[in-house]
Amino acid sequence: MTVAVASHQRRAALVRLLESLAVEVRADLDLAADVEVVVVLDGSTDGSREAVEELDLGMPRRVVWKPNGGLASARNAGWQDARGDLVLFLDDDLVAAGGLLRRHLTAHVGDRDPIINVGPCELPADLGVPPVMHEFWLERYAELAAAGRIERFDHFSAANTSAPVALVRTLGGFDERFVGYGLEDYDFGRRALAAGVDIVFDRAAVAWHHAERSPAELCRNRFEEAQNLVRFVAAHPDDGDRLVPDGEGSRPLRWLHRLGVASPPVLRCWSAVATRLATLEGAVSRGRRHRLLQHAAAVAYVAGLAAADAEGVLLDRVLGRPGHDRRVSLDA
Repeated sequence: MTVAVASHQRRAALVRLLESLAVEVRADLDLAADVEVVVVLDGSTDGSREAVEELDLGMPRRVVWKPNGGLASARNAGWQDARGDLVLFLDDDLVAAGGLLRRHLTAHVGDRDPIINVGPCELPADLGVPPVMHEFWLERYAELAAAGRIERFDHFSAANTSAPVALVRTLGGFDERFVGYGLEDYDFGRRALAAGVDIVFDRAAVAWHHAERSPAELCRNRFEEAQNLVRFVAAHPDDGDRLVPDGEGSRPLRWLHRLGVASPPVLRCWSAVATRLATLEGAVSRGRRHRLLQHAAAVAYVAGLAAADAEGVLLDRVLGRPGHDRRVSLDA
């Protein structure tokens, strides 16, 4: 099995992940002959290559560097460079729980049609995120564990996921039209389900998700996710309603609706100002800081929609503008 890790400018997190894999290999020496690691550095210039090459992982590893293109292109580079029959995709902000590699290896043993095996990316209890996020993911994983499989594309994630390399190739890999962050895994999962592939959910194949994001990273991700939403709906118009929230109940989005602001540069500037205010040490309370970051992320998301949605269909729906069509679709 090839462990394909996509990473961009996260040297410390990447080292933390690889060291967690090495712990399992040292405890299960047979893994050293069955597992290799390919680290795809997606434009990283932060010393990640040197850090990885200095590690003693107890298993073969390679580093592939490519210009920054986002998760879809980085994951493709990983499985295309794989020498194993299986590929395990891991994001660089994960930490492997004990037995993760063995769980993914054994999931594919047996005479049956090829499967995709997905494990949970659990939030550590001490991660500084709102309690509602912990509750959401606990409920989601409990639901998937009860079913034993994933049957909706918007429940699929490639962050802790293994599959035969031949199956990934047959499905066409990840669509590199999804640039930057977000929805490339939804697109892949949708195509896998449409092809009749069984996507198994393995509750015991745990990776801990240390989802630390700076305010700037959070807003950039939301901007890129919104742009990729437009691309997704263009490619899969029948699935637009499932992914596009109605913005009428969101305070930041109601403000944007009332002001009628739809210029991407103005919106991004607005988001940057809110982010800056939220990060002024001691200037705002913790609660107000959280609200400012929510506001900044919402405005960044709308900026991404405004930049990519030329017809304004998705933008009207997200802002809750009167007269928007309830059914969301775009011509591909």
